[in-house]
Amino acid sequence: MQSHHPTLLASLRVLCRELLDLLDQVKSQRGAPASPPVMHGSLSSTFRPFASPLPTPEGLGIPSALPVDLTPDIPDTLDDGTIPTTKLNEPLLVNAPLWDEAKTGDTYLLMVTPAGGLSEEVDDVVLTELLPDPIKLYIPPEVLNRLPDGRHDVRFDIMTTPGFDLIEANTVSVRIDRTMPSPWVENVDAEGVLHLNTVKDNVVILAEMHEGRPGSRIRVHWVPGRGGEWLSEWQAVNRYNQTLTFNMPVSEASTRAGEVSVTYVRDDGIRMVTSFPRNIRVEAAVQLLPVEVREARGNQIRLSDVPGEGATLIAARQPAIPAGSTITFSWEGRDASGAIVEGDAIGYDNANQPTQVKLPRTDLQRIAGQIAIRYVAAPDNRNGSGAQPLADLVSDWVNFDVIAMTSYPAPTVREADSQGMLHPIQAKYGATVRIDADLIASDRLTVYFGDHVAPTVSGSRPLDVVIPADVVGAHMGRTIDVRYTVERNGDQDGSATTRITIVSFEQGDPLLPIPRIDRAIQGTVDLGAFTDDPRVLVDPWMLMGVGQTMWVRIDGVKAGQPTSLPLYSRELVTTDMLARGLDIAAARAQLSRWDNNSDITGVCKVNFAGGDEAGAIVFRAITYRLLVGQAAIGGRLVELEEFDDPPAVVANGQAYRLRFATIRAVGGRIQATSGGTAPYLVGRQILLQETGVPVTARIAFDHPAAAVQLGVMSSNVNFPVTVVAYGRDERELGRRSATTAGWVQFSGSDSDTILALEVISPPSYAARFDNLLVTTGDPWDVRRGEVRETFNDLSLGYKGTHYEFDRWQVTANGGDIEITQAPAGMSGHALAVHLNPQGRIHHLTPQFAISPRVRVELSVRSSATTNHGATVELVYLNHSDRLTTRTVRKNITLSQSTQRVLFNAVNELARDSEYISHFRVVNTTNDTLITTVFYDDIVIE
Repeated sequence: MQSHHPTLLASLRVLCRELLDLLDQVKSQRGAPASPPVMHGSLSSTFRPFASPLPTPEGLGIPSALPVDLTPDIPDTLDDGTIPTTKLNEPLLVNAPLWDEAKTGDTYLLMVTPAGGLSEEVDDVVLTELLPDPIKLYIPPEVLNRLPDGRHDVRFDIMTTPGFDLIEANTVSVRIDRTMPSPWVENVDAEGVLHLNTVKDNVVILAEMHEGRPGSRIRVHWVPGRGGEWLSEWQAVNRYNQTLTFNMPVSEASTRAGEVSVTYVRDDGIRMVTSFPRNIRVEAAVQLLPVEVREARGNQIRLSDVPGEGATLIAARQPAIPAGSTITFSWEGRDASGAIVEGDAIGYDNANQPTQVKLPRTDLQRIAGQIAIRYVAAPDNRNGSGAQPLADLVSDWVNFDVIAMTSYPAPTVREADSQGMLHPIQAKYGATVRIDADLIASDRLTVYFGDHVAPTVSGSRPLDVVIPADVVGAHMGRTIDVRYTVERNGDQDGSATTRITIVSFEQGDPLLPIPRIDRAIQGTVDLGAFTDDPRVLVDPWMLMGVGQTMWVRIDGVKAGQPTSLPLYSRELVTTDMLARGLDIAAARAQLSRWDNNSDITGVCKVNFAGGDEAGAIVFRAITYRLLVGQAAIGGRLVELEEFDDPPAVVANGQAYRLRFATIRAVGGRIQATSGGTAPYLVGRQILLQETGVPVTARIAFDHPAAAVQLGVMSSNVNFPVTVVAYGRDERELGRRSATTAGWVQFSGSDSDTILALEVISPPSYAARFDNLLVTTGDPWDVRRGEVRETFNDLSLGYKGTHYEFDRWQVTANGGDIEITQAPAGMSGHALAVHLNPQGRIHHLTPQFAISPRVRVELSVRSSATTNHGATVELVYLNHSDRLTTRTVRKNITLSQSTQRVLFNAVNELARDSEYISHFRVVNTTNDTLITTVFYDDIVIE
């Protein structure tokens, strides 16, 4: 074994060095060699125990022979000893061979001697009872980064014990070379010449393979033989070895022509490193006169001024162009869709007159915005004189604005931002095209919005024309031109063009509605709870319009394999759908053949332009649990609700999600109170009371119940509480009244189980209820041994506020449950509950019975950078009396670090008569924090 001691016996090392010098002097006087000889050998890299007993060195402890090659080995260097630059930012391993007479307490010292500098100790190892061979020493990265480029010596010294003699091993040379490759300069020909005539705007310089890391920066140096140096702006390196592009204006290069050395410098914060140079010859552009357009007005070409055969392009007669040269005029621009419009025409210089060609009017009519025009003069090199051929001469590009046959200004789109971007949320009611031009009442205006032509209108300035929302939707994802024409006195002129980009919805965009199934109750579609077809509902969506194409289906599982039930396939949106959205029946007969207790998802896609499915936007989706039979998920004989979670007030018409049911206030408030009479009402309970009116609390069960028991009482014996049980299709199964505290009980039948209860208070008087006991009709599914839940086999996606699968059910009132990819610190899939900031109480209920006697633990973490407190409660149910619960708690602080919550103390584990009822997690502090809580790896043993 080895241990590192950076401050070990510094003073003793100095003493040892002095003793070694003294010994050399004595040996020299006696004719003995001044230092021990070295014998070359090798040892395998294995661990060797010390020999016992070890030989005792004579004199001052210096061995008479060292039969091991004491030369350090640095495996990460190249053949010539160069340290790769990628290794300069991490500890560099140096292997030191173990010498034959090593002893416990000997110290290996790693020494680095910079070129022309003094040796420095950078690492040491003290040998203990078990020796590795070789000894591993490390040069720290901060030492490597201090060393300049060049060769440096590395060796190790051995300080023996006892005696503290210092033995100096052999030295190896390492090389540091941070020099980077030359930059690349585009448009340089094979002879290393850059003709600026051939460069349109910028000389492009690339810095590649520079091995810069994030945090470093680079700039280019352009050093001409004559003229001042040109320096680019610094560019940051955002990822390792990132290729950076530098643009040097041609105007700057023209003033720094001739022989040029191009380099770039990398600033790492520690040092500046310069690349190898790229030496090129730069030939400045001959300054040809710019192209002329006869019909242009300044930098504008108005189509109204251009004759039918086209605009006249002119290259003036000038001495730089040899007589007989071929003059090629080129132009390029873009049309309204962004497609390139380009062309060329050829003329010949006659040494007397300017060269003229025609730019077709049809090309100008296609241009939206600007057109760039230039000409190239190619000298006639066919004279046979053998002289060096003359290079082509290239004029500068000249940009002209192409103005449609108009003097009218471009319109504006009021909902678009300053960058010309129109987002769906801004255009949900349409897009307003504003025309601020000199109009008269008799003018007739037509607005063109992309490929949409709006109805002709009249009006004076400013005039607003509203483009319908569905038209905006049909243009999503496109850059379009917006313009208008004005018809006055029989003549028609057009406006200038405004170009805007209409941003598309994202896939799964939160602005779009979520398809839902009408018969779902808290995330479960139970075909046994109704007899008709369930329906898929989609609310009207933003930018919805007639003629859009839709695809709607339900995805699920049949016989263990994925399957789908198509409902719409390329269906067209109709006028009726605009107000009500989509309402589509899903065949119950087909759904009933799918796997029981499996996931189903409603899928909706819309192509806003009315095209194919490939161009459709996919709406967000919710995954439901499908039950194809009447029975609920089994495994638990009873469930007990103690009403500890509802808030102080649930407003009239509002609902609260309980662990296995939903409670809704009808006619008044549901209020929380405490007190009561055991065993019927204990601790926190529900109070119903409003002046002059009865209040109803409707409790809808997630699954049919075989029997129900509820503790109730009235505040006045003359005004009883009424409790009603309902079965399928709201059929009344029984009605009970109570005044004093007691139980009301209902039993279902094989043909009709209990689906809901209603507790009704008398007007102006209080009704209280508590301890809802539901008998499921299934026996306990008792598990023994270890049970582990990883969530890895569950499908990813959002599950709503209540989610059930065959092993667990999860509830988060007001939250959003998701099965997601596990975050850092967890693995596989994880259970996530998104707090928005509602949903701060979560329940995790096993779908089986288990009495943990060894441990209960689970992993939990948060997504927020701000910590917040939580209490994890483990609730046990006495399965004998079915009314007694016991809760054990752990208070934790949630953060982005995963932690294990462990219950393993005697008083935290189950007693003989107890099963786990559920986990209850209450997020306590920072209760407005928007975050996500993740759960994983629940273990019950």
